Amino acid sequence: MVGDSSFLVKALLCYDADIKKAQDSGHEYFLKLVGDLSQIKNHPIMIKNALNKIEQFSDS
Repeated sequence: MVGDSSFLVKALLCYDADIKKAQDSGHEYFLKLVGDLSQIKNHPIMIKNALNKIEQFSDS
């Protein structure tokens, strides 16, 4: 399971970074990658929660 959780953590961190780049830069590549910014505005919060849950699960 450790490998699975590290893969999920990496994927979530990359997605979070892509969202931030789209929001901060407005670069067309990142906007197309993440989609409609108004629909994903809560995703960073959900990503943070998911990362916390993965960490809790991995620690137990």
